[in-house]
Amino acid sequence: MQETAAHLVDDVLPDVALRQYVLSPPFELRGLLACKREVLAKMVNFFVGAIFEQLNFA
Repeated sequence: MQETAAHLVDDVLPDVALRQYVLSPPFELRGLLACKREVLAKMVNFFVGAIFEQLNFA
């Protein structure tokens, strides 16, 4: 794992600040999102749209 991390930092990721976002839906929705692809797609689009809006990309 250490070699993989070193490879990512040295050779793959650009030398700029990076952010990580995590989508953690409520437990009540997880089954629905796992079974209904179209609902998951809408949730992801909403999530990405909210991030873009926050970063002023929209």
